[in-house]
Amino acid sequence: MNEQPITFSCNDQLLTGIIHHAEPVENSTFACDKGILIIVGGPQYRVGSHRQFIQLARSLAKLGISSMRFDITGMGDSTGLKKSFDQMDEDIRCALDCFSECCSQAREFVLWGLCDSASASLIYGCKDARVSDLILINPWLENDASKAQAEIKGYYAKRLLSKSFWTKLVSGDVRIFEGVANLSKSLLLAAKGPGSEPPVSEAEDDPDAPYQERMRRGYLNFKGNVLLILSGNDLTAKEFELQFFGGHSWYESRAKETVEINRLAEADHTFSAKEQRFQVESMVADFVLSSD
Repeated sequence: MNEQPITFSCNDQLLTGIIHHAEPVENSTFACDKGILIIVGGPQYRVGSHRQFIQLARSLAKLGISSMRFDITGMGDSTGLKKSFDQMDEDIRCALDCFSECCSQAREFVLWGLCDSASASLIYGCKDARVSDLILINPWLENDASKAQAEIKGYYAKRLLSKSFWTKLVSGDVRIFEGVANLSKSLLLAAKGPGSEPPVSEAEDDPDAPYQERMRRGYLNFKGNVLLILSGNDLTAKEFELQFFGGHSWYESRAKETVEINRLAEADHTFSAKEQRFQVESMVADFVLSSD
């Protein structure tokens, strides 16, 4: 394995990462000229939940694809104060500068993000000509109405069909009045529909616009291909999907052939099961190699 530890500066802070250089592919002269930047979001660092990011990067390297994973400002081994995911443009830009300098084979770059780092990728991708593709996994896109719909379909429906729920109800272990109140609140919010919160700013690139609107505009303005992977057992994925196919009609606003959508029905938010992780790795590699 050719794994290169690196540090690079970003707004006077020192960020830390690892570049996984592509390994020679057996019986092939193929060399992928796309590099994948694995962007970390949430309260974690470049290793990822259950070593997810390390395993992904090493799997890609064996297939001839270089990648880089790094700690954003204020996380892991990087200095500074942690930023909100929607303020990560400079982190991503500086990481791409470092990646392109250290990996001469990569001429174009793919942004890979899970949850709020997928959201950060959507906000940034259209602003940098070096970014050719986006890989978005269970993006974070909060909306009261869609969240309520996701909870009704993904939580309350399962609870009502669960034997343990009815056992607890009979034994008095369920707070029935509190549950009814929460369900009623969700039903009222869900009735508004996922598109009930309109864009606030009309400016094309307003940094003060809500992150939801900056994500949507980033998606509409991005010219490359998009791979969207959604987990079936995840409220974040369900909430995004409700808005992606409804609301402001994200999906209908772009040529459908530029968007590939894959669903893993049994997967949780971070694909903790080995089989699901392998499936994600395969989807990512197929997407990058087919568009190379």
